[in-house]
Amino acid sequence: MEAPPGEPPPGVAADPALAPGLEELLREHPSVEAARVERAAGERAGLVAYVTAREGAADSTLSLLQDPIARLKYKLSKPAQRDDLSGAAIPLLARARTDEELSAFARRRSYRQFGSEPIAFERLAHFLRQLSPVRLPGYPLAKQLYSSAGNLYPVHAYLYVKRDRIERVPGGTYYFHPEREQLVTIQLGAHIDRSVHGGPNGQAFDSSAFSVYLVADLGAIEPVYGSRARDLCLMEAGILAHLLESTAPDHQIGLCQTGGFDFAQVAHLFQVGPRYEYLHGLVGGAISASDTTVEALARESAALGAMVDAASRAAWSQGPALARPERLRDRLARALSSYIAERWTEQPVSVVVVDRLPGSAGGARRAVLEDAPPRAEQAWTRPAAELPARGEADEHPGQEPPARRSIPGRTPQPVALDQARTAAVAGDGLESAIAQIWAEVLKRLQVGHDDNFFDLGGDSLLLVSMARHIRERFGRDVSLINLFEHPTVSQQAAYLRTLGVSSTASAKGEDAAEGEAAPVAAESGRFNAIAARARRQRERGLERRALASFAPEQASRRDEPED
Repeated sequence: MEAPPGEPPPGVAADPALAPGLEELLREHPSVEAARVERAAGERAGLVAYVTAREGAADSTLSLLQDPIARLKYKLSKPAQRDDLSGAAIPLLARARTDEELSAFARRRSYRQFGSEPIAFERLAHFLRQLSPVRLPGYPLAKQLYSSAGNLYPVHAYLYVKRDRIERVPGGTYYFHPEREQLVTIQLGAHIDRSVHGGPNGQAFDSSAFSVYLVADLGAIEPVYGSRARDLCLMEAGILAHLLESTAPDHQIGLCQTGGFDFAQVAHLFQVGPRYEYLHGLVGGAISASDTTVEALARESAALGAMVDAASRAAWSQGPALARPERLRDRLARALSSYIAERWTEQPVSVVVVDRLPGSAGGARRAVLEDAPPRAEQAWTRPAAELPARGEADEHPGQEPPARRSIPGRTPQPVALDQARTAAVAGDGLESAIAQIWAEVLKRLQVGHDDNFFDLGGDSLLLVSMARHIRERFGRDVSLINLFEHPTVSQQAAYLRTLGVSSTASAKGEDAAEGEAAPVAAESGRFNAIAARARRQRERGLERRALASFAPEQASRRDEPED
């Protein structure tokens, strides 16, 4: 019989004589919160060490994917899709999607650029009204368009409105009262700066008219659901975000969900206390009907098409090197196994990372490793005498972890820190010119020659803007693929030198080569061609064939789980 996810399996017997020393050894590890050792029963020999991880242990045991091309390659590998099942498949509808269905897919997307015109008050009112309950004949309770555990609806919607961006609504912070269908003023004139948004979300915030923050009132749900209250609130926030994002285009409003938002900096603007917890946020603004079409989606995703091309090409060239990242539990279990094997020589030990220890009375602890597999993962150790030499070992937890790059989604450094940071740009002047372009596009005072464009908050839309600036400054067209593949100032400078570009080259100079600069009118056509090529490649299954060249055989993926 299998144990529930995150809990130890049955079939083990405690061995008090062996446990204390090993348990104490495990508890000395900085990633371990608690440990219990038992003797394996049945055919399995040796001991089983069950451990729970300390908060934040995931960060110290796994390097997350940061490079945008690497992340896209991982996405294209479809890690959440199961291809290991061999049962008979029953085909569903064989017909192609209708135009109406395709339009629905195009409408529901993230909108990152918004119109500057004020949003009509009636449009906002009807948009928010869908969060209010109604009374249906014969039904004893108020009915809403989205579900909530216990019909409690503890997730509140707060709004931040910029000045002069919504008719009849002054700039400031508001609470949406669902029963009264009112925006209740909290603080008029409140200001939220883009610096509280992490990564590229600051760009979407700049052109937005308002923000929606989903905040849980844990005090309203804990008396009914106890320790499950936060998890249920997170589910409700997800349902709410989907409802808002899917219906906003009906009111000519576009939304973009945002992560990495530092709500703690602005919590005082909403008068929330300790029992409230921020869950999720969205930024919104005015869009037109033409922005919601399939054609508009294709135009705006040209940069993404180029990125898919680059990721697919890299998959072809790198082959087996593109292994999937380890799951967090796998990584921690393997690290602890090496740690034990170097210090415990009596017999083999199996390490199992669980949410709670066997026999614990406190109930299942909420997992601290966010992408845990369905079953607890094990990693068997060998006695120290059988271990490979230190240089041959896969991993040594005692070593200092590699320096972590800045993570997109975290709050960027304040401008004051940017000024203090060493940002000298070396080279022949070309790097300085490129750094100036970066600073203008990214709205930063200075940029270092080794800074990564995406770590500084860049995204595919800003990359298009940077390509335009390079063309205007140097009279050269640089493909988006090449910009993706050269994400630092020094790398871009080195690439431009191979094209014969120097720091003195200028599209506006008298000596600029005739015909080198492509007409601005051709830009959209070129990007559309890139997007069309990417779509054709996807239709031919290019990504699947490319990834198959480096992915392990499907049979070896049985234990692999997850956009």
